[in-house]
Amino acid sequence: VLASAGHFVGFAGASEELPCAAGNYSTVGATECAACPAGEFTDAPGQSSCTSASAGYAVDSSGSDAQTECGPGTFSAGAGATECAACLAGSFQGDSGKTSCVLASSGYFVGFNGASEETACPAGEFSTAGATECTPCPAGEFTATKGQDSCTSASAGYSVEESGSANQTACDPGTYSAG
Repeated sequence: VLASAGHFVGFAGASEELPCAAGNYSTVGATECAACPAGEFTDAPGQSSCTSASAGYAVDSSGSDAQTECGPGTFSAGAGATECAACLAGSFQGDSGKTSCVLASSGYFVGFNGASEETACPAGEFSTAGATECTPCPAGEFTATKGQDSCTSASAGYSVEESGSANQTACDPGTYSAG
């Protein structure tokens, strides 16, 4: 008996072919099945070829019968991934099964790899898109609320003496600030 694709004949004189188990495959005439390589899988017995892991998924070992969805904080960009990659600092991914990460928004930051969410900059600090940390407002400027992408200059009659300030201070009687 000559084995059909997805099956094998285990020994000479065998009267029937047997299907390859899920995670394995064979071609016509096989005497044994081969394990699907990492990055590929078969989810049913009797397969003649393996299927590449879909984008957003990975298969980390040979002989797999399923692909694994990339979790939050990770992604796989294309088919056939053997592992999900962590989002780099400055980016994040809040959902599973994704093919890319999202840059941190202006006014937010992501300070480590593998993040599933971004964090708002505190009052007194700001950031631009893709930031890995927030920047303190310079002296003379402030931000009164969190999540800002720029600082505000002190108003006339007020001052901001220290960097990283969340508010402006009214000038003392008998002094002034042009702003």
